Amino acid sequence: MPHYLRYIVTDERDFSLAALQDGLRAVDPAWTFANLTAGMPATAELHHSGERLASLELDRREVEIFKEEIAELIEIAENEPGAHQGVVLIALRKARALLAVEVHWGDREPEETRALLTPLFAWLFEHCKGLQHEDGVG
Repeated sequence: MPHYLRYIVTDERDFSLAALQDGLRAVDPAWTFANLTAGMPATAELHHSGERLASLELDRREVEIFKEEIAELIEIAENEPGAHQGVVLIALRKARALLAVEVHWGDREPEETRALLTPLFAWLFEHCKGLQHEDGVG
């Protein structure tokens, strides 16, 4: 069963997979994107040191899948009250793009794969305003 991490982009600046690729490669040249497409949706396969870690898909607010995903995340947030519910709902409602990261576990333990993906989300948090969501984690 696929496992997804998502980054909900709220930044006013334009965001693209090409910019993400350039940013990650500036931090560590071992990051590579295979089969990068710039269409809608934009897609790529994320590799580090030759290992495939994830499939990426970037959708913008004018695309139907974006609208469906955001509506579903809003519904989840509305039904799970918590200390950060208001902040989450504001971010979801002002989202401009959605980066879906389908994790490829390979032969690695889940924690090892999560650790390998940490620089991806660290770069996103540093360079692009937004919110991270993980399947099954509120």
